[in-house]
Amino acid sequence: MENFTDKPYELQKYVVVPLREPMFGHNFAIRDKWIDLAKRKKKSLLIRTPFGQEIISPQKYQSESTKFKKIYLIPDRPMTMYQRNCKLTPLQDIEKYVMDW
Repeated sequence: MENFTDKPYELQKYVVVPLREPMFGHNFAIRDKWIDLAKRKKKSLLIRTPFGQEIISPQKYQSESTKFKKIYLIPDRPMTMYQRNCKLTPLQDIEKYVMDW
């Protein structure tokens, strides 16, 4: 079983965002930092949850989601999050070392 407590990381085509728990149902929230990284590097978002995975462009994810701010560690600086109901497909293995030529 995959460890869903890891932080997001980059692959050749994707920014992989492992999420542990939904807000409710299949409704997950992603920090704006990871969406901006995917846009800047011109990669897709690969959202992996214990229930399944979804591959989506960061622009589409941002346009379909609702934006909210949540305070975690620093009270003066709330994090901007984007929340969306994910359309999940069954989990598949990620080939980390496949090169596209």
